[in-house]
Amino acid sequence: MSGRAVKRCNGRLVILDENGKTIATQKPKRVPTKVRRRSVIKVRDSKFALTESIRSKAVNMVIEDMYRKDIAKALGVPYSRFTYWFAKHPDFRKDMEEAEKVRAAHFRDKYAQQVEAVKKKSEVPVAKLKMQGYEKLAEWDDPAKYGSKHTVEGNPDKPLTLIIDTGIRRKQIKDVESEKE
Repeated sequence: MSGRAVKRCNGRLVILDENGKTIATQKPKRVPTKVRRRSVIKVRDSKFALTESIRSKAVNMVIEDMYRKDIAKALGVPYSRFTYWFAKHPDFRKDMEEAEKVRAAHFRDKYAQQVEAVKKKSEVPVAKLKMQGYEKLAEWDDPAKYGSKHTVEGNPDKPLTLIIDTGIRRKQIKDVESEKE
């Protein structure tokens, strides 16, 4: 017994004799798979809980011109968990959407700055490309305000009636069948 040793090799316990030869190997006992998965989920839920500090950091990162994948990475949270928060916490979603609207205004300001920054004719193509990018980013963040599509809302009690006048005046057509009789 005095010359025996126990070591781990590839996740197994190996018992060696005095000469270093393997006498026996033993698999470590494992918890059944279903129980392990439940415990992992509980750890994951507590580890990646949406706290007030995480919420405020995420909102500030949106305003500072970061996008959701980058924010999740900066917070040390898997992107799937971040989208889960977005889907399951309406107050978090509302805060993030408001921050995106603020960011859209920021892109419109950058657009205006780019217009004013052009001094030479050779700078126009680059400036135009940047301006198109800022315009598109602003449209994505706040389509109601900066989008090219307009919505018309009507009152169901008073429907909107459109009268189209082409300007062509025609005489009334007489009923031909009634004249034959």
